[in-house]
Amino acid sequence: VVVRDTDTMMASQFEGESLVHNESFEDGVAHMMVMTEELKRSIAGPEKEMMVPEWTGQMDGIVGRLDFLIMKAMDDPDDDVKKDLTGHCQGRAIETFRAVLNHTITTKLTVVDSTAAGSQSFFDEEMQGQAAVARMAELCIVVYDMVIPDHYSRQQQPSDQKIEAETSKNKAIKEIIDEYSSYQKQILRQRAKPSIAFLASWRQESRNSTMMQQRLIEEHDDEEEEERNKQPHQHALTTVLGQASALIHPLLMWSGSLPPSSPLWQLCCTSIQILDEQAQSLVKKISDWFWVDRKVDDWVQQQAESNPNQVVDLPALDSLVDEMSFCCQIMARYDALMDPSKSDFSPKGDNEIIEKELLPEWTWKYAMLERFLAVKQLHSALSLATPVNIVMGLPIKVPSIVEDAQYLSTRAISRATSTRNAQAMGTVAHSLSHDIWSTDSEEGVHKALLEQKGCWADEEETKNTSQNYSSPNAAKSGDFASSLLSALDEDLKKTKTPPPSAPSSGSIFSSLIGGDELQQVRLEMQVCLMNGLYSASTACSSLVQSLDSYLEEEQEGTQNSNNNMISLAREELDRFSHSYKKLLQVKAKELISEWCGNFEATESSRKG
Repeated sequence: VVVRDTDTMMASQFEGESLVHNESFEDGVAHMMVMTEELKRSIAGPEKEMMVPEWTGQMDGIVGRLDFLIMKAMDDPDDDVKKDLTGHCQGRAIETFRAVLNHTITTKLTVVDSTAAGSQSFFDEEMQGQAAVARMAELCIVVYDMVIPDHYSRQQQPSDQKIEAETSKNKAIKEIIDEYSSYQKQILRQRAKPSIAFLASWRQESRNSTMMQQRLIEEHDDEEEEERNKQPHQHALTTVLGQASALIHPLLMWSGSLPPSSPLWQLCCTSIQILDEQAQSLVKKISDWFWVDRKVDDWVQQQAESNPNQVVDLPALDSLVDEMSFCCQIMARYDALMDPSKSDFSPKGDNEIIEKELLPEWTWKYAMLERFLAVKQLHSALSLATPVNIVMGLPIKVPSIVEDAQYLSTRAISRATSTRNAQAMGTVAHSLSHDIWSTDSEEGVHKALLEQKGCWADEEETKNTSQNYSSPNAAKSGDFASSLLSALDEDLKKTKTPPPSAPSSGSIFSSLIGGDELQQVRLEMQVCLMNGLYSASTACSSLVQSLDSYLEEEQEGTQNSNNNMISLAREELDRFSHSYKKLLQVKAKELISEWCGNFEATESSRKG
């Protein structure tokens, strides 16, 4: 497609307009006939010379000439010849404009670098081309209203002829609107066809395991192509809604500056409605394919069974949940774009597929599978629980189950937030607080800590995983803190640090246990448990802050039951945070009483 220099075209147009006012009426009519004839001949050229911006510029020039003729005819209302010639020129302009518009939006061009869309396609030069075609449609409508007012004519037109002329004009304008909106629909289908065709091909190949494995192991230099091969449904859905948004948004901006119910406003609204219905229809088809191809109903059935011994492919489930959250986000963003316009022109029905059908189904299934994934990943983490360093390089341990649970919860909250759906956010937040962090549940982090899971590991597993660090500023005394500092001083004098026999909080407790290895293990498990309780309290507080941040952003919108559900989850997590802190205080007192004697008795004996 050849696109001419628009700036040069506009400059010549303005120069021509300055010469119009120096012409006579007869010269204006002659130039008008020449310009319309040249424009009609230009569209009969080879299809490779699709000069849409230049044609639009010529149409602008013709409109300027016609306006000049109308002004000249109005200056001499008694001259019926000028009136008739002006009407004839208007008819020639209408005929030519309709021919140019029809040629532009119906001609299929041969594409040299063809894709899955085929070797022929409609004219589509992104923003510049779409703006030019929209201007064509606008000029086709505007030229119908460029007539001499009746009060400038000596003879008034009969009322029945006025009605007939008005009816004919409205019919022609409706045809223009239908043609332009149909063109917009074809452009959307043309842009979406490669990704949908690839998805259809992928579905066919997925029935052949050998072909599918070969496709998955192929290396791709392009990240987008690699993503399309791994997640074709997500790519197709994103393409459809992304291209629909790219076509709808300029029309929304245009319609916002037009008088309601005007012909151009109707053109924008009709085109938006057609694009919206087409996009939602395509998304519905992609959604139906997704449920079948990804076996989502099977996952939902597994979630409903709630069998603790069932084997779950966690990487596959994690990939599915991640893809579903992203698709929910894309649909929510599109629905938010279309929401202000629906109240103005869109009838109920096909244009509410995403809002009324797809989004509720997708968010419900996503939230359900997100909860299922979090619980199963927590069970997997429990089976692998072991002490880990809170700070790398320091001998302070915490059960890995707490760190894993915080990571899983943070990622789940982040994914739920990305869906831009309060219902999904509330469901996920409530399930995390109840199934993972609750101090009242029979499962979760709280029970695992009470059972001291991950507070101890075999010597071989923890060998060389930590080193002891200390600072030399201790003064000997009879209290617990002095014993710890004294042990630190003794460790500094050693030339070689023996490997820990348990999750080490250091060998700093050796003075308390007299070298008994079993007592060493028991003491360090208790310290690791307290570290876990503190970390669990901190993790709950962190999740509370995340929910607070989400609720603050939602306060600008309408409060609903879903936000109330989020607030309830936030309150529960805050309560669990305080519960973990209280339990930590209890465990700390128990440890001191067990290893150093009753603290209150020691204080009273000192006073005595």
